[in-house]
Amino acid sequence: MALIRSLICLLLILTLKSLKQEVELSKSILEDKLGVDIKSFCYPYGDYDERVMDAVKDAGYKLAFSVDSGHIKKEITFTT
Repeated sequence: MALIRSLICLLLILTLKSLKQEVELSKSILEDKLGVDIKSFCYPYGDYDERVMDAVKDAGYKLAFSVDSGHIKKEITFTT
């Protein structure tokens, strides 16, 4: 799972540009260091909204986890 580079970074308050950079760069750093394709994401502190979910999908993640129980209600299909 990709982790945000800065644990103090709260995705919900970032600009859209910074949000996308944070999500994409975290994935890239882990893939380079580990030599594997990172396919899943864990929302830091369980924080997410529509923008965050879209940024995670756009970055190429196949699934994402939160601390919420149950399924996220948004109809979203992560297929390639």
